[in-house]
Amino acid sequence: MAALSNVLSIAHLTLLAGFLSVTFLLLLVSVMNRLRLRNTLLTWRSGPLFGIPVRPSLFLILLAIGVVYVQAAGRPVNTPILLGYIAAGGFWFMASWIGNAVFITEHGIVAKPSSSGATVAWGQVVDYFETGRNSRNTYVFLYVDEQGIRRRIDVTPPKSYAKRFRQIVAFCLDTRFSSGTERVYGKTALER
Repeated sequence: MAALSNVLSIAHLTLLAGFLSVTFLLLLVSVMNRLRLRNTLLTWRSGPLFGIPVRPSLFLILLAIGVVYVQAAGRPVNTPILLGYIAAGGFWFMASWIGNAVFITEHGIVAKPSSSGATVAWGQVVDYFETGRNSRNTYVFLYVDEQGIRRRIDVTPPKSYAKRFRQIVAFCLDTRFSSGTERVYGKTALER
């Protein structure tokens, strides 16, 4: 029995060290991706709960509930292991916090700094339109990616940033898309 206990203890410490290492690397990559962004004009948090990362928050809440339960049961808490879990949860939370942001730069839109598929340069945008959903305006940008495939990205700025975002989009895109009107002879221009 003691041998099994030692094996389980070593496996637990190994898994905790792996979790701690992976979350630290995730945080490091998130910070590096954020630092590479230059000339940021506008930034806001995205996500279902005002930009608060849900999964890491749930992990930290469950960890706190577990600690309270163990303390209430009168069992000792292994402090180094607890600190390892808290640190890993904190790293995960901060990496998700940095990653759940939308950055509008002079060069384009970065919907998620950790994903290259959510980065669109203004020069890639071939068309866009604005639509209203749930009393908030959503901008739909149609663009061509590096492989020549047409894609779309939806961006919904918070109400407090809507006017500034509209100004940035107008400055970066409207001059490219404005064209002279042509006169149509013999037909109604908007006929179906």
